[in-house]
Amino acid sequence: MRKCQVRLNMNYEIYIEESSPVRVLSNVVDEIYHKEKYTIVSKWNGAIPEDIMMKILIYGYKNDSFSSRKIEQLCKRDIHFMWLLDGFGAPDHSTISRFRLKMGEQIENYLYLRSHNMTSYIKPVNYEQSKKRNFRTKYGRPENMEHHELGDIFVCRAGRILWRIGTKHDKTKTGFVSEKALYRCESCEGCPYKQNCTKAKGNKTLSISHKFKELRTESLENITTEFGRQLRMNRSIQAEGVFGVLKQDHSFRRFICRGKNNIRTEFLLLGLAYNIKKLFAKISENRLGFSLFELKTA
Repeated sequence: MRKCQVRLNMNYEIYIEESSPVRVLSNVVDEIYHKEKYTIVSKWNGAIPEDIMMKILIYGYKNDSFSSRKIEQLCKRDIHFMWLLDGFGAPDHSTISRFRLKMGEQIENYLYLRSHNMTSYIKPVNYEQSKKRNFRTKYGRPENMEHHELGDIFVCRAGRILWRIGTKHDKTKTGFVSEKALYRCESCEGCPYKQNCTKAKGNKTLSISHKFKELRTESLENITTEFGRQLRMNRSIQAEGVFGVLKQDHSFRRFICRGKNNIRTEFLLLGLAYNIKKLFAKISENRLGFSLFELKTA
């Protein structure tokens, strides 16, 4: 008796619906990697192209599969992962893990935004502190001193001058070089404010990046406008709830990787997966034109 077998068409394209979230993810990653203005310089030399590895990794996180071994299994069994692989064989778990470790890159935010003609609405790190009363008593901070561009000097609370003594350059892990001006007080001897100004035994030394100060001041002005306040309000609505969703709905309770850079990369994957899932929901519900909640007025 002849055995009956069910034969599947191996053209995965016909099994993926046009409105499927996996297509949304694929289109987003393609746009990031292939558009000229977003072109990414790859540091990946694996057998499977970087954009495809990125797709399967993000799609794994989107579907609550955080382990490299679990993603490897899905690449062999799940039709959506097979479609993303686009004819390439399923990567093993060590390849997936190795790719994840190579993902992390850092961008110098303020200069990046300016170079791309984007308005900065970054909240300064010291924004909340600057609103407290005791902030003005921290006399050693450059914000609490007067800077005179003519002569390039600072004048402290006690009326003493900090003279420019040189320049130093700091290089970040990403290769970005920042320039900082160095100043030193003419004399801190007998100063009544020294205890709240510096812990140095000698004279106060100040290090400041004028470029950074300029960009941060510009961003501070932006976030205090009505539109800036609306953005900050929406951030508290849209961003804070994400942590609860990731922990409760997606059961993400601990990081798999070790080390700050690797954890940062893993958290970036979670964010990408969450945002693409949110984008798909907006497309499905025809809400793409709605992005910000209005400010409530008394």
